[in-house]
Amino acid sequence: MSAHYFIGMKAPAAVRPIAEAYQNQLGLSSLYKVLPYEEDLHMTLLFIGSLADSLIEPLTEMLSSLSSQHKKFALEINHLSYFGLSKGPRVVYLGVEHSDALVSLQQDIYHHCHDLLSRSEENRFTPHITIAKKLKPMTGKPIAKETFEGVPFEAGGFSLYTIHPDQSPKYEEIGYFKLSM
Repeated sequence: MSAHYFIGMKAPAAVRPIAEAYQNQLGLSSLYKVLPYEEDLHMTLLFIGSLADSLIEPLTEMLSSLSSQHKKFALEINHLSYFGLSKGPRVVYLGVEHSDALVSLQQDIYHHCHDLLSRSEENRFTPHITIAKKLKPMTGKPIAKETFEGVPFEAGGFSLYTIHPDQSPKYEEIGYFKLSM
């Protein structure tokens, strides 16, 4: 089986205590199979999946070129939300305030990767940092969406990660792509 990859931004260190506080407050460890290791907290820009080794170099070259075309920008993490039903969401996450610069970067990554990798999947992007996923069978508890005092940070670049499902942390950065000044 070939390795799986994704492109993402590592969550800032200031988000880790917020993620842990919500995980504890909501008792997510008893409801979900996966609570990401703190070093794995990230915002996915594009999930790639399996990738032939021969495509890694062209992909990293393209991402390097692409990163120089985008400037650093400010982001803010400021709410708790979920995917799925409120009575037992399949994913609980920390949400990111809308940013035109982030959307532009993500769309650029999607289109360039779509062309290079000949992929056809739809581009569905909701910027978020997952704090719990894979609801355990026969569990479920209502989760309320809420806002909190924003955690601002600078998006200075993004990374290409490979996934190691049986390790902790699961994600290994294999390339960092710095945004221009």
